[in-house]
Amino acid sequence: RSNISRENSHGALIVRKEGTDWAFVTSGPSALKIAMQAAEIAATSGIQASVISVRRLTGEFTNEEVEQLMKFKKLLVLENYLSGPGLYEKCSRTLASCNSQSKVQRIGVVGVPSNGQAEEVLRAHKLDPASLADLLFKHE
Repeated sequence: RSNISRENSHGALIVRKEGTDWAFVTSGPSALKIAMQAAEIAATSGIQASVISVRRLTGEFTNEEVEQLMKFKKLLVLENYLSGPGLYEKCSRTLASCNSQSKVQRIGVVGVPSNGQAEEVLRAHKLDPASLADLLFKHE
């Protein structure tokens, strides 16, 4: 059950979990679930990660949405599909055009996706919650 009424919405962006250290930025239900789980794992070690869901990938971010993204020094964009012009490109291009000091990093499938069950494939590409939380620990 969604508790969207309690979430902080900025047009195309919905803040699903508030945090201060990092922001996971993602689109789609599968990556959102993974980001939420990774943020919970990171919280057990004191890292407070926000989770931001992007509802639409087309068009430009509004000024309010850009301000929301610029609040973070570090953004980790999860793309659990083949790379290409997507969410990472949109976030990094937008923040660079604003001279933002935010560091934007992409994690996603590189090359040909691994074959197997969903959890195996995610783990192979370091897109499972534990691998993502480890990434935050290493960059703290």
